Amino acid sequence: MNVGTLSSNVEKLRIRMVRLAKERGSFIDEHVVEISQELDQLLVQLQTKKEPGNYSSMEPTIQ
Repeated sequence: MNVGTLSSNVEKLRIRMVRLAKERGSFIDEHVVEISQELDQLLVQLQTKKEPGNYSSMEPTIQ
């Protein structure tokens, strides 16, 4: 997955998590926590792709 796709998926999942937390009345609801964990995984993937020296990143590295 490229950086743009990951960023878009992160934002969609974040919105979904916040909506569900509002519906359930808690950020510690089991389903909200599951989404949060999915979001964590996507954020790690995104951060890995954005790290300097990672040539799969779409952003140029400034030297």
